[in-house]
Amino acid sequence: MPDASGRADDIALLLGATRSAAALALDFFARGNVARWDKAPGNPVSAADMAVDAQLKAELLGARPGYGWLSEETVDDPARLAAHRVWIVDPIDGTRDFIHGRTGWAVSVALIENGIAIIGALAAPARGQLFVAVAGGGVTLNGQPLYVSARADMAGVRLPIDAATLTARFWPEPWDAVAVEKPNSLALRIGHVAAGIADGFIEGRT
Repeated sequence: MPDASGRADDIALLLGATRSAAALALDFFARGNVARWDKAPGNPVSAADMAVDAQLKAELLGARPGYGWLSEETVDDPARLAAHRVWIVDPIDGTRDFIHGRTGWAVSVALIENGIAIIGALAAPARGQLFVAVAGGGVTLNGQPLYVSARADMAGVRLPIDAATLTARFWPEPWDAVAVEKPNSLALRIGHVAAGIADGFIEGRT
């Protein structure tokens, strides 16, 4: 299992770029009424997504031109398949919350080496949160170590899901689970699992 030892420069680059991107996204968010359109029915994107994507690409690839690039908002370049290290980005994960003035969105950035995640950062600037994960070094939130829930059984399990999804219409019998906050950002929901705010995460679409 690779780890991030000897990757201090990449860690610093990723964190600096993530913080700068989060500041840009937060500026758009604070101004409100950002231009938006649908990439596909029910799949919104905004001018903020595109601006944050462009800034991250310029900063990360500008410093590491030999690395690959894969982003939610960039046309895929197959050249990344030959790269040993690849930046993976979702400039604004949770665009629906973003454009509606809700805080459940985040800037998500990771570095992959030979298919394995080495470093990841998740910034939720409207909440003042920065999650950082480093292979071999654990996960932190605003510099403090995180630990997952110690729950050992499914009774009362806390899930970031719509409460209606827990009804018998979706399950053979009612599920003894508790619906907790469900930000639009899937990455932020996973961050809540890492922080022990939720016990697990499932996608409740049917």
